[in-house]
Amino acid sequence: MRPSSHNEFEMIFSIDVLGSESLEAAFLAPVDREIPKRFYFMASSVGQSVIYSFGIPQRSIRVGFDRRIKMSDIKSLSIKATLLLISAVLIVFGSVIGANAQTVDFESPTYTIGNINGQDGWSKTGPFDMMVSSSFGKTGFGSQSFRLSNAITSGSFGNMAFSKPNANEAGETSATNGGLSGGTRQNYFESQFSITTTTTSHQPGLSMSTAPDRGDGARMSYLRFEDQADGIHVFFDDFQDLAPFGTANGDDANGCNAGGDDFFEYDIATLNRTTPHLIKYVIFFNDGPRNDVVQIYIDGVLVHTGTTWEDYFRFCAEANADNNTHTVDSLLFRTAGTAHPEHSGNGFLIDNMNAAVLSSVLYVDDDGTADSSGCDVATPSLSTIPAAVAAAAPGGTIHVCPGTYVGDPVIDKPLTILGPNAAINPNTGVRLAEATILPAASAPNPAVCEVMTYVGSNNVTIKGFTFDGDNPALTSGILIGSADVDACEIIAGYDGIGNITVENNILKHSTYSGVDFYNYYNDAATSNNYIRYNRFESIGETTYNWGLGVLIYNNFYADVTDNVFASVRTGVQTGNYYRANPGTTGSISNNQIGTWRLGIFHNLAYSNASTFTLSNNTITAENHVGTTKWNGILLSSISTPVNAVLSGNTVVIPGSVTYAPPGYTAGYNVWNVNTSAPITISGGSVTGGDYGIFVNNFEGYNSNAGNTSVDISTVNIQNSAVAGVYVKDSPDNTNGATVYARVTNSSIDTNGTGVLIEGSDATAAANFNRLVGNSTIGINNGNGSFTMNAENNWWGCNYGPGATGLGCSGTTNGVSGLVDANPWLRLTTSASASPIYVGGTSNITSLLTTNSDNATPGGGSVPNSTLASFAGTFGTVSPSSTNLAAGSAATVFTATAQGVGGVATTVDSQTVSAPITVYNAACAAISTQNLTSLTGEPITMPVITDEMTGRGGTSADFTITYDPNVLTYNSASLGSVTAGNVLVIGPPVVVDPTHKRITVSISGTVDFAGSGSLVDLDFDVIGLPGTSSPVTIGGFVYNEGNPCSTVSSGTLSVISGVLSGKVTYWNEPAGPNPVPGVKMNAVGASTFFSNTIADGTYSLSGFLGGSYTVTPSKTTAHVPSTVISGVDASLIAQHVVGSSIMTNADQLAVADVSGNGSITSFDASMIARYAVLLPNTGLTGNWVFVPNDRTYSSVYVDTPNENYVARLMGDVSGNWTAALSPRPAPRPLDGEKPLTINAASVNGAPGTAVTVPVSIRDTTGRGIMSYQFDLRYDPAVLEPAANTADLAGTISDGYFATVNSTERGLLKVIAFGPNALSGAGHLLNLKFNVIGDVNETSDLTWESFNINEGGINFEVMNGRVAVRAASNDAAIAGRVLSAAGQPVGGATVTLVDTNGQTRTARTSSLGNFRFAELTVGQTYTVSVSAKRYTFASQTVSVTGDAVTLDMIAEQ
Repeated sequence: MRPSSHNEFEMIFSIDVLGSESLEAAFLAPVDREIPKRFYFMASSVGQSVIYSFGIPQRSIRVGFDRRIKMSDIKSLSIKATLLLISAVLIVFGSVIGANAQTVDFESPTYTIGNINGQDGWSKTGPFDMMVSSSFGKTGFGSQSFRLSNAITSGSFGNMAFSKPNANEAGETSATNGGLSGGTRQNYFESQFSITTTTTSHQPGLSMSTAPDRGDGARMSYLRFEDQADGIHVFFDDFQDLAPFGTANGDDANGCNAGGDDFFEYDIATLNRTTPHLIKYVIFFNDGPRNDVVQIYIDGVLVHTGTTWEDYFRFCAEANADNNTHTVDSLLFRTAGTAHPEHSGNGFLIDNMNAAVLSSVLYVDDDGTADSSGCDVATPSLSTIPAAVAAAAPGGTIHVCPGTYVGDPVIDKPLTILGPNAAINPNTGVRLAEATILPAASAPNPAVCEVMTYVGSNNVTIKGFTFDGDNPALTSGILIGSADVDACEIIAGYDGIGNITVENNILKHSTYSGVDFYNYYNDAATSNNYIRYNRFESIGETTYNWGLGVLIYNNFYADVTDNVFASVRTGVQTGNYYRANPGTTGSISNNQIGTWRLGIFHNLAYSNASTFTLSNNTITAENHVGTTKWNGILLSSISTPVNAVLSGNTVVIPGSVTYAPPGYTAGYNVWNVNTSAPITISGGSVTGGDYGIFVNNFEGYNSNAGNTSVDISTVNIQNSAVAGVYVKDSPDNTNGATVYARVTNSSIDTNGTGVLIEGSDATAAANFNRLVGNSTIGINNGNGSFTMNAENNWWGCNYGPGATGLGCSGTTNGVSGLVDANPWLRLTTSASASPIYVGGTSNITSLLTTNSDNATPGGGSVPNSTLASFAGTFGTVSPSSTNLAAGSAATVFTATAQGVGGVATTVDSQTVSAPITVYNAACAAISTQNLTSLTGEPITMPVITDEMTGRGGTSADFTITYDPNVLTYNSASLGSVTAGNVLVIGPPVVVDPTHKRITVSISGTVDFAGSGSLVDLDFDVIGLPGTSSPVTIGGFVYNEGNPCSTVSSGTLSVISGVLSGKVTYWNEPAGPNPVPGVKMNAVGASTFFSNTIADGTYSLSGFLGGSYTVTPSKTTAHVPSTVISGVDASLIAQHVVGSSIMTNADQLAVADVSGNGSITSFDASMIARYAVLLPNTGLTGNWVFVPNDRTYSSVYVDTPNENYVARLMGDVSGNWTAALSPRPAPRPLDGEKPLTINAASVNGAPGTAVTVPVSIRDTTGRGIMSYQFDLRYDPAVLEPAANTADLAGTISDGYFATVNSTERGLLKVIAFGPNALSGAGHLLNLKFNVIGDVNETSDLTWESFNINEGGINFEVMNGRVAVRAASNDAAIAGRVLSAAGQPVGGATVTLVDTNGQTRTARTSSLGNFRFAELTVGQTYTVSVSAKRYTFASQTVSVTGDAVTLDMIAEQ
C-alpha cells in the first residue's frame, strides 16, 4: 500500500472471530468521566487475562507533520461474549519535506521509464543497467521504481549512478567538498529508501552498493547488497584506526593500512527477498578524527553502528591529497565486479527515497535573525519552530529566542527545544523575556482538538516557554476568566514515547489539558519521563467540563514534580496502567496544586502495573461556579496486588469552598481500592472541608465499587465540618462491597465527628490516635452489628472519651454506637531528680504510652505532631514545648530559686505535674538583713531561712547580739516558716557597753516549711544618723545539727532625713520656670552637694548629726545678647526718667547691677557694656538666690519644700529660660513688612574720614527700644573714628550708644533709650578713618543684628567703603521711594549746605535725582516734598567722588 499523494494514507485493519466460548469479565472499568471518550475492553478467557485498548480519541489527532486521523465516525465499541482479535496495520510513508530534504518516488510525470541519467538531477557514469522501470507490482512501490543490476560492468571504479543532490551539504566544519556539493553545511545526513528484488527467486551473483557521496564517487560510508541463496545479505564497510594515532611503528603514524588500520566489512543483516525492506542511513558528522557516527536502520530497527571513512581521507595520503574528510549531499548507487548479463532487466528495485541534510544546533527568532552569539544579531535564522524541527537533526538542539510564535509544532524526532527561560523555574525565578507559543487555529472543543505542540518521538525535551492557548487574533467564544481560549491540548503525545522532559514552562488557557501523554499505538510501557518545574494556569472550564493540568495514561510512567497549578480543574490524573514500569519514574511529588474539582486523580491501575508515589504535594481547593464536589486526592480502581505510596501530602480546603449536599468536599476520596496490601495514606494533613478522608463503595463515581480498604497513619486531620474519617457503605451500592479503614497514629480534631461509620458493610478500627476537639463526637459507629476497636487512643484528658477529672476540663470527644474505647491512653510525667539546688537540673519525661489499665500497649503511639507544653515553677524549662516522638516528650528543668515547685506538662486539655523541691544549697542559709531606719522609728528585723520544706526541721536555737546605743529590743514573734510552733525568748543580757544579747528558742511538732522568716524581732531605733548596729546571729542550730545551716548577719544603719525642694526663676509669666544646674552645697559635719535637675528640683541626703548650712550657687558662661541686651538697659532708662517705673522687687533687684541699692543710668551702662563684651559690668550676668542660704540645726527627718528663687543679674526683662534663650517672642503681625536696615556704600579718599549712614524704614509703632549689632570691616582699609556710632541727627538721637572696637575688624555696638523709635531715615551714622590705598575696598558685613530681644521682623543689607582719589567735584545721587519701595516721580529734592546755599531737583519717573559739582568734605542736608508722602531730612557728608542716598517715605 502506498499513498496516492503525500497528504493521504490508507489504513487497513481486520477483525477475526476466533471463537464463541463464553467470557467472564474480570474487571470492567466504569465510564471514566474525567477523560474524553476512549475505549477500553478488559476480558479474561481460559484463565489468561487479556487487555485490549483501542486508544484513539474521538477527535482529530496529529500524526507526523501534516497528517490527521479522523475518528469522528467511531461512536462505540460493543463486544459480547466473544474474543476479538483486532489487528491494525498502519503504513505511512514519507518523512521530512523541507528546504533541507527531498523525496523521490520515481513516479510520472517527474520520472519516465528509461535511462535515469538526467532525470530530476540524477546522473549516471556509463551505459550500465540502471534505469527507471516498472515496479513489478511490488507493494508500496507505486507504478515506477529505480531498477539496477550488475548485468553490465566496466570492471573499473565506475558503474555509478548519483541521486539528485540536496540543496545543502553535510560534513565536518573542515571537510572539503571538491566544488561539488554546496549550500549551507550541516552536521547531519539522513537518507532512506525501500529495496526489494524484481523477483522472489534467487539471482545468483546479483550485487550492488550504495554510499553517501558528494557526486564524485569518493564515498563517506558504504552498504553492499548481495543476493545469496538464503536471502539478500547486507554488508557494512567502514575504516577504523584501531591503534591510537601516532603510537605504533611503521606507517601507522599515517593511520593507514598498518597496525590493523584498514577497511572492515560486517555482514549486518539478511533480508527476506519476498518482502520490501526500508533501509535508512544516518550520519552524525563530529569535528575531529575518530568520532563520526554512522547508524544503519532496517525496517525501523537500528542494526549497526559504525564510523565513516573520515580517518581514511584524513590520514591516508593516497586517498586524499589535502588529507581532509569529505562532504556528502546525495546517494551513490554502484554495480561493479563481474558482470552477470543474465540479470538484465531484473535486479534490485529502489523506491520511496528521501534524503535530508540537517543541523544538530539551530536558532529560531520570530524576526528571522539569530545565531549562537545571541538573538539581537543580523545573522539569518529560522523564524518558526516547525521549520526548525524540520531542519534539525535527530538528537539536535533548537534554541528559540524571545518572541511570539504562532503554529502547532509537531516534534517527530529526538530533539531538545530550549526557550529563553530554559534554566529558570517560573515558580521561583525571575523570568527573562518569554518565547510565547500561540495556537494557529481555534479548536477548543475536545472532540475536534487543537493540539498546540504534538510530541511524536522518544527523547524530546521542551524547556523554557510560555504556551498560551489564547491567541488574540482568534475568537472561540469559550472563556476561561477573561481569556478567549482557542486550544484544547497544549503539549500532547499518543505514540508510546519515552524519555520526555517538559520543564520550566508556563502553560495556560486550554480546555482539555496542559500536558497529556498516552501510549495508544503500542502495548508497551514507557518511562524516564519528567514533567517538572512548570506552571499550569487556567486549564479547564464548564462548557466541555474538562481541564487537566497533567494527564498521563496507558502505561506512560512519569515524574510529575515541583510544578505549580493554579485555577485548574484537575491537577494531575493517571489512568489505565496494566504494564510494569520499565524505568525509574512514577512519582507525583512536591507540587503546589490549586484546583476546583480534583487535586490528584490516581486512577485505573491493574495487576501488572507498578507503584506510583504521591508525596509532599500541597493541594488547595478553589471555588468555581458550577462545581458540586471537590476531592484533594481521589484514589480509584486500584486492584491487587498494585499499591500506591501516599505520604506527606497537605490538603487545604478553605472555609469559602463549600457545596450543598449531595455535593461535598473531601481531602481524600478512596473508592474501589482493594489490594492485597492495603494502600496506606501516611503523613501530611487535611484541613477543612466536609470530610478529611472519605472511604466509600459508591460515591467516588456514583457507581458500584469492589471491596475497598485503606490504612490511614500519621495524618493530621483538622476542621472537617462533618467527619475527619468517613467510612461509608452507601445505600446505593448493590453488590455488597465492603468498606474498611484502619486509622492509626493520626490526629483528628474536627468541627464534626472524628470517625464516622455508616452502613452495614462499613467497618473501621482506630488505635493510637489523638481524638480531641471534635465538636460533635469523637467516634460514631453507625454499624449496629459491628463493635469497633478504638482502644488505646488519646482523648485529650486522662479520663477517657468525654470525661473530665483532675487537671482536665473535659472534652466533647465521646463515642456513640458499639465502640470499644477502653483502655485509653493517659498522660504521665516524672522528674529525674528532686530535691535539687539552685542552678541544678532535673530531666522531665512526659509520656502518652501508658493506658488506663496501667499497661504499655505495643503496636503504635500517638502522632508525633502532638504538642506538649512545659511550665516550670522556681526554675526554667528548655524547651518550653515540643512534639511527642513515639509518645514521649522531654524537657530539662533548671532551678533558679528555692521553693517547692516543679514542671507542669500540658497536652491538649490535660495538665500533669512533676514536683521538684529546690534548695539554695545543701545547708540551710540563715541570715539577718541589712536595713536602714530614721532615728525614733520602730523596726522589725526578721531572722530569715531559705527553703525548709522537706528538710525535717522542727526546732531552732540561736542568739541575737545588737548595739543598745542604737537599738532597743521590744518583742519577738514566730515567722511564716515556724508558724504553729512555740517561741521562747530570753531577756536581753549586757555583754559590754556596745553589745546586748538575747537568746531565741523555737520548738514544736510542726515541720518547718517554706522559706522566709523564722522569727520577727521588734526594735526601736535610738541612734543618731550615721550610727549603726550589727544584728548578729550566733550559735545557730536546727534540731541537733541536722539539717545543717550556714549563717550571715546584717546591720541596722541609722540614716538622716532627706532635704528637698525646687529652684525657680524670679519671672514666671507663662508658668513655672525651673532652674536646673544649681549646685546645692551642704556644709556641716560632712560636706556634700546635689544639683537641681531639669524640673528644678533637688534632693540632699547623707546628713550626720549637728547643724548644716545649704547654699545654692550657679555659674554660666557669658549670657547671650538675646537674654541680657539693650532692652534691659532701656527698661532701666525708662525707670530712671520716669516713663515706666518698675515696682517688682525681683526686677528692681536684678536691675541694680552696680549693687549700690539704687537704680541709675550707671546700671544701664554696665548692662550695655556686658552686652558688647566690655569690662566693668558690675554684677551683670551673675546669679543670686533668695534666700542666699539656709541653716538647719539637724536633719533627722525628711524636710521637703525647701524652695529658692533664682535671679540673673541684668535680666531686667526677665526673659531667661533654662535653654539660655529667650522665650518665644511675639510673632510679627500677619502681613507686616520687614524693616530694611541698609548700610550705605560710600567712597572716601585716603587720609579722610567717611560717614556711612545706616538707614531703616519706618519704625513707628514697632516698639523698638534698643538694637545691638556686630559689624565686620577690613582693618587694613578702615579704622573706627572717635565717635564711631554717631546718633546725632538720626532717628536714634537721644539714645545711648556703647561701642566695643577693641577687636580689629569687628565693631560691637549697642544703643538703647527710654522711648521707642519712630519714623524712617538714618538709624545711626558709622564713622571711619580711611587708611587704605586708592582702589582698595572694605565690605561692611552684618555679623549679627538684634532688635530688642526678638519679635521684630527685619532684614539687613551690607554696605561698602571704596577708597578713591580726592576730588572737589563730588555728587549726591539716589532715588526717592515710597514706604513700599515704589519710585516717586515728580518729587522736589532740596539740597542745603552748611552755608545755607540751596539747590533743588525734580525726580524722574523712576524717582532718580542727582546733585553734582559738590565739594568734598562738605556736609549737606537733603529733604524731599511730594504729594501724599512725608520724608525725614537726612544729613550727608561728602567724603569722596559720589554719595548714594535713597530717600524713603514714612509709613
